[in-house]
Amino acid sequence: MPIMARFPVAFLQPGMYQLHLGALSKTVKAGKFLNVDSIVKGAMREVYHCQEGEEKTVTSDVHADNPSETQRDIEVYNVLMVTLGELKGVYTRVKAVAGTDIDLGYAVPCKFYERAINGVSYTEIVAFILGWFLEHAKEHLPDLFIQLLEASFNCIGRHTQVFEHFIATHYTSSQHHNTDFSTISLFDVWADAFKKQALQTAILNPLLFVFRKKYSVFENIEAHGGSFWGSLIRVIFGMPMPLEDVRDIDKGWEWVAQDIADPLVLKPCMSNFGRNIRDIRFETIPQDSPVERYMDVRYRYTSLKVFLKDVRKSRFTAEEERQLRGPLTRFASLFTPEVICPAFLDYLISREEGLDEDLRLLIVIDPDDPCKVRYNIPAIQSMMKNRYGVDLTNVITTGLTKEPEGVRVSCWSIFSR
Repeated sequence: MPIMARFPVAFLQPGMYQLHLGALSKTVKAGKFLNVDSIVKGAMREVYHCQEGEEKTVTSDVHADNPSETQRDIEVYNVLMVTLGELKGVYTRVKAVAGTDIDLGYAVPCKFYERAINGVSYTEIVAFILGWFLEHAKEHLPDLFIQLLEASFNCIGRHTQVFEHFIATHYTSSQHHNTDFSTISLFDVWADAFKKQALQTAILNPLLFVFRKKYSVFENIEAHGGSFWGSLIRVIFGMPMPLEDVRDIDKGWEWVAQDIADPLVLKPCMSNFGRNIRDIRFETIPQDSPVERYMDVRYRYTSLKVFLKDVRKSRFTAEEERQLRGPLTRFASLFTPEVICPAFLDYLISREEGLDEDLRLLIVIDPDDPCKVRYNIPAIQSMMKNRYGVDLTNVITTGLTKEPEGVRVSCWSIFSR
C-alpha cells in the first residue's frame, strides 16, 4: 500500500532555513565583491591571534572523536582555502583518513561549496557569514571557524552540517544585532528545529543507539542521516526540511539505509524529545539490539539521486516499501497536537515570552508533585492560532499515492547506474 501521512499544513511550508538562505544569497549578490582571501585571513587573525601577514604560517592541531583521525600541525590557511575551492594547484599534505575527502593524504576542493543559489556560490555565502561575524559578533567566530576547518578532514555529510549551522547561527545573531536579513515568523524558526528533532528522535537516535559502540558506523549515521532520511521526507511527503539536499554528491548515504527491527524496544522517553543520543535516557535497554538488515535499496542503487527519482515514481518493490514505511511512519506520528503543543509552549517559555503570565497558565502543575505537569492542549492550540496564525486542525494527507510497481532489475542494471 502507498506511504501516506497527515501533517498540519503549517509544517509543509518553507521554514527559516530556506527563507534565510534565499535572503542571504540575494544580499550577497546585491552587495560589493567578496574577497574570500581577506575575510578568511581576518577571521584567522581573530581566532588564532596572529598578526597581519602571518596567516599563511599558522599551524594547528584538529582533534577528532576518534584519536587516530586527529590532525597534527596542519597548515590552516592552505587547507581551508583549498577546501573552499579558492586555492588552485596547491598540494597541502594532511594525515590520510579512509572514507573521507582526504583519503589520499592531501586537502582537496569540496564540491559542496560549488553549489549555488541565485547565482551565489556556497563559498561566497560562507565567506559573507564569516565577514559578518568578524564585524558584528566576534565571539561566535572561533566556533564557526574551527567547525569549518574540522569538516575539511571529513566528508560531504559533515560539510552540510556545518553549513546548516552557519545559516542558523547567522539568523539568530542577526536578530539580536537588529540586522536581520529576512522577515521570518517565530513559528517558522521553531518549526525547523522541531522537524530536525522529530527526525533525530524517530529515526536517527534508535540507529545511533544500536551502533553506539561501533564508531565507524555511528559517525557515518551522524554525518549522512539527515541527507538520506531528510531527502526521503522531502520527496515522499513534500515537507521542506532545514537540511541541504545533497542527493547528487552524497556518497555515504548507504550507511543509514537501514532500520532497527523493533523500534518500540528503543522508544525514548518524550521528555528526551530531540536530544542528542549521548544525552538521552531510554525506557528499556535490551542486551541485544536487533538490527534489520540493510534495506534492499542499498544493493539496488549506487546513487541516492537515482533512488529518489524512482521513489517519486513509486518504482520500488513491496519489500522496499515495507522497509521505508516503519521509520517514516514513526516520524509522521510526532506531528500531532499532543507532541507539537507542549514542544512549542516550552520553546516560548524558554524565550522572553516566558515572562508572559498567559503562557504559564497553559501549564497545570500537580500541587503534590511539582515535577509533574499537564499541558492544556486545546488552549495551546487556540493560542497558536490567535497569536501566530498556525491552525493545527488544518491538516493535509500527503505521500506516495501509487502502489509500488514491484520493479525487478538485473545486477547489470544496478551497477550500470
